[in-house]
Amino acid sequence: MGGEIAIHQNTYTKELQGVNNQLAKLESEFRSLLTLFQQKVVGIEQFRSTNEAIEAERRRLTERKVELERMLESKKDTERYLQDFQRQIKKIAKLDIHDEQVLKQVIQKLIHKIEVQIDGNIKIHYNIARPLNIGNIGA
Repeated sequence: MGGEIAIHQNTYTKELQGVNNQLAKLESEFRSLLTLFQQKVVGIEQFRSTNEAIEAERRRLTERKVELERMLESKKDTERYLQDFQRQIKKIAKLDIHDEQVLKQVIQKLIHKIEVQIDGNIKIHYNIARPLNIGNIGA
């Protein structure tokens, strides 16, 4: 699962770089258009029409940029959660627990509750950070 997160993160990062490059290109196009207008090479109607197209594309790209940044932050949160979860599991795995009561207490600290759904999926609510869905365990 951690590898899958890294792949998505890399994809989002590359797309974000592309969006930033496109935004810079649009800024350059606007400056060129403004220069042409100031030099009276293009008229007001052509300036307005081209500027509207540039602004529409800029808004679309800005919205995508915000969305990508939000997804990247979400992936980072998920990665931190998984790393924390793995650390907790490693701590538990290192314990040499022969007493069944102590083992139950450790598991109760790790797991808040387990829900078995009608379709056979199991939803485990951990005490570490947030719930993680695990499909068809034991099916």
